[in-house]
Amino acid sequence: MAEHKYYLNDALKARAAREQKADDQEVHLDDVTRVKVLSPGLQVFKRFIRNRLAVFGSILLICMFVFSFLGPLVYPYGQKQIFYKYDRQTVNYAMAKENTAYNGYVIDEGVTVERTVNNVMNSNIKDMIKKGEESRVLVGAEAVYRIDRLADEIYQISVLDAARICTIGQSVVKVGEFNALTKAIKFSAEEVEGLAAAAAKSVKGNEGEFTFSGVKYTFKKGATKSYTLYAEFNGINYDGAAGDEEFETALAAAAAKNENFRYDGREYALVQTGDETHDVYLVKGAAPAKVFTRLVVDTYDVGAPVSNELRVGA
Repeated sequence: MAEHKYYLNDALKARAAREQKADDQEVHLDDVTRVKVLSPGLQVFKRFIRNRLAVFGSILLICMFVFSFLGPLVYPYGQKQIFYKYDRQTVNYAMAKENTAYNGYVIDEGVTVERTVNNVMNSNIKDMIKKGEESRVLVGAEAVYRIDRLADEIYQISVLDAARICTIGQSVVKVGEFNALTKAIKFSAEEVEGLAAAAAKSVKGNEGEFTFSGVKYTFKKGATKSYTLYAEFNGINYDGAAGDEEFETALAAAAAKNENFRYDGREYALVQTGDETHDVYLVKGAAPAKVFTRLVVDTYDVGAPVSNELRVGA
């Protein structure tokens, strides 16, 4: 039988050796193997990209560089090129000044122009020049007027002997007065058969609308049990007798161009009342009233009076 001996000193040495081997496998904080070696350039780059302001500034500098050095390659103008603009400028000299207003001179004392029309002559003439119009018709509170271009800077306004005969386009016209008691309509122009019965069923309250025979009618209460009827039309609506087919063709062509026209030896004037709506007037005559111009008459004797007849004649 073999004999086993146990030596305590040898066991302690073996245990110390095992612990020393385990300690040697651990990495200490001061171990150089834990430190990752970076080059100076890589360290600077990492710190740079962490700074947002530095990155933005670099991008801005790059854009400025590209704009400054590559921009002239696509820009068609040279550095020394100068741009010139030629224009006309009026300068007041001594007592001479530019006359920007159109002054009116009376042609016939018996023909008068109402104040509201006379006050807007400057704006109308300048608008005619801007749009290249040779003639324009105005409707005042008392009469119908026409402005004609006679020459450069010279315009004449005349009072027309004219009467409205129809409208063309989308328009609203007065049909008549409806009496809610008698159920009858006093028509302003041509009678519309069956409209009175339709109005008797639909006209209630202070105002409203209804449709009859494809036409839209509106009403508004006036005096007691009395209503004013209006009709909306799209096309030609005559105030009196209707014109023939050739007249309507000529009228439609003139309305498209927004200009006056002649038909069958008569003169017709168009007044625009909406985007595509015109009132049509039959012109029977014209009486010249005033001449408007920016031109002035200078006399050799300063302050010498000049009559309107001389100015108009000049």
